[in-house]
Amino acid sequence: MKTLLLFLRLMMVSVVAYCQSPATTRLYFIAMPANSLHTTLNPDKPIKVGRCTLLETNADSLGIVVTNKKTAYLHFERGHTYYFRVYGGHSVQSMTSLVSETEFWLDVGFNGASNYRHYFLDKEKGLTLLDD
Repeated sequence: MKTLLLFLRLMMVSVVAYCQSPATTRLYFIAMPANSLHTTLNPDKPIKVGRCTLLETNADSLGIVVTNKKTAYLHFERGHTYYFRVYGGHSVQSMTSLVSETEFWLDVGFNGASNYRHYFLDKEKGLTLLDD
């Protein structure tokens, strides 16, 4: 009986801890040269990705519009932070990589973060530029 009560208590603590975790996911992008990103949550308002761009969202996934007929979906774990490096642009073939936090900040440091943008993408309200 004591084991069962201890198990139930641990389950309740786990649920409370999970509910108190941050409700947003942070996506950092570094792009050389600067680029723009269209998602299914903001198809008409592009996200300008420059040397250092933070996209914070309360969505659990993000559909990135690649072409008119193709959408790539990224699925997230709530409260986690992800780092992406984007090389290339519209005229050359582009390459996107999920990188470690250390790699990302080294790229920002060595290449200079001349501009920083912070967006919030709400799944109901859409895109808001918080800092430019």
